[in-house]
Amino acid sequence: MERITSLFSGKVIFHVLKLAIFAGLLYVLLKRWLDQPLSLSYLSQVFASKEGVFYFISCIALILPNWLIEAHIWRKLIEKIHFHTLFQSLQSVLSGLTLGILTPFMTGDYVGRVMKLPAGKKKAGIGANLAGSYIFTLLSIHLGALGLGYFLYYVQQDSNQLYFVLFYAMCIASVLGVVLLLSKAPAWLARIKFLTPYLAAFLSYSPSKLLEIYLLALFRYCVFLFQFVLMFWAFDVSVPIVPLVGGILVIFLAKTIGSGINIFGDLTSRELVGIAYFNLFGADPGAVAWVIFLLWLVNIIIPAFAGLFFISKIKKLNLRGA
Repeated sequence: MERITSLFSGKVIFHVLKLAIFAGLLYVLLKRWLDQPLSLSYLSQVFASKEGVFYFISCIALILPNWLIEAHIWRKLIEKIHFHTLFQSLQSVLSGLTLGILTPFMTGDYVGRVMKLPAGKKKAGIGANLAGSYIFTLLSIHLGALGLGYFLYYVQQDSNQLYFVLFYAMCIASVLGVVLLLSKAPAWLARIKFLTPYLAAFLSYSPSKLLEIYLLALFRYCVFLFQFVLMFWAFDVSVPIVPLVGGILVIFLAKTIGSGINIFGDLTSRELVGIAYFNLFGADPGAVAWVIFLLWLVNIIIPAFAGLFFISKIKKLNLRGA
């Protein structure tokens, strides 16, 4: 009888937690809309033309490939820790997304991704996720520096000197980031006993494996980039392709920085940077805001709702048994 009661209580807690997460996702979406309502006239213009509909649907169609690439990256990161099928990896990354967007610094992402790993391998899984996050951040800095460099030297040459300082600092950080990664700089941290299981996976990657992960991350980045271009075309934002791509690179850089705060910092930083940059090319701020909002919605919020259905066995969130 006690066992039945315990199981019943566990199921109740599980469903309450899922309901709380669902409510949290709705809150994120509603708060964004109430903070800065967008005119629906822009959206109606998209569906008024065949080209707009085609570009919009093409962008939406890339949601699944986008997350399948991320799932494959996760699978590669943990292949020496525990075997995952591609679908299991997809479940893990979407579970991580769901928990991550509701927590500062995306800490929930680490919890969600390791939920399906055996108890004794969760800490190594956290280290693997740390390695993946580091590589994608490094990639964003590399390409963000290119975008910022284009902006400073070809678009706004009379910019504040602070922007040039930021650009050169990012160039230095790009080089140092690679050096730190390849030199196994975190090794000295692994000497601290309680950090050892977390960093074991990070330190086990060979240079060729790190390059493979970097190239896979670059591939996913290109999918993101193409989605942005398609959505800009859907809203008929008339900006030449080179400055358009340059602006998107800068937006991704802002995303990388802003997402360290929370989901609102992520979206707000994207919008502020995007509107300011494309305003220099005469782009309609309302259209730019719609583009950024919709990409946030289709690439983050909708997959997060999908991830909610993959979250299972919440009792395993306690990592003390890991």
